[in-house]
Amino acid sequence: MNINQLRYIVAIAETKNFSKAAKKSFVSQPALSQYVKKLEEELGVEIFLRNKSKVEITEAGEIFVEEAIKLIESYNNLLSRMEEFAGKSSKTLTLGISQFYGKYFLPKVIPELQKLCPGKEIKIVEADSKITEENLLRGDVDLAIIPLPIYSPKIKYRTVYMENFSIAVNEKNSKAETLKKLKKGEIDLSILKDEDFVLLNEGLKLRELSEKICKSYGFSPKVILEAENLDTLNSLVHYNIGVSLLPSMITKYSDVCYFDYTGEYASRETVVAYIDDKYGEIVDKIPVISKV
Repeated sequence: MNINQLRYIVAIAETKNFSKAAKKSFVSQPALSQYVKKLEEELGVEIFLRNKSKVEITEAGEIFVEEAIKLIESYNNLLSRMEEFAGKSSKTLTLGISQFYGKYFLPKVIPELQKLCPGKEIKIVEADSKITEENLLRGDVDLAIIPLPIYSPKIKYRTVYMENFSIAVNEKNSKAETLKKLKKGEIDLSILKDEDFVLLNEGLKLRELSEKICKSYGFSPKVILEAENLDTLNSLVHYNIGVSLLPSMITKYSDVCYFDYTGEYASRETVVAYIDDKYGEIVDKIPVISKV
């Protein structure tokens, strides 16, 4: 058993999908399956139950993952301490961010990090915001650009951007005309209570926020399709598959109406997060982003 095998098991437990875990771990799916099979044989227990639709973790697997996370954190802390003791620091700065936010924030943040960390190679690790937070906790990334809320008290952060949202409705949808007649700041989301919604997968932060916003207007959204990527949702609205709540920064389609949402939960903070205090000074010097 080695540290990489522990990382693979944790990745599968987080994604509940061998293909996604393999992509995240930069290994092929067959190789990942062999690693797991070999480890299960070595331990004499099943860690995962596999079927065609999903991967389930066993009781033994839950214990294994819990302890594996602790070991990975200890391993990363040990490496960091030894680097400090030897009077040297890593030549790589690893930044976690989602694919969607990467294309908007990285052009702003990377030049600043290059100025603040001369001589360091900057490595980007892409994953959704919850997995990025978990990567930060394990020490797999040094910094993370993620939206609030943050779920661990161990994580420190600084706000660099205030994100606003838009209600996206295809212009062919009759409700688009109804919404156009409302004054700015008077968007009534209950107009869309009978519409089909396309939202992010359950468990993702913006999905949770979208459901909160709809419930504040007295209804639960009728979700007909889920996706992992916000650009996919935007495309589905473009083809009039459904309506959605999207970040206002998203690239606009000419046949989609984007109505500024100004009600409850109208904005959220995007932050640069870290755990190791040695990154605090760097984060404090990253300028606030006024526009993307």
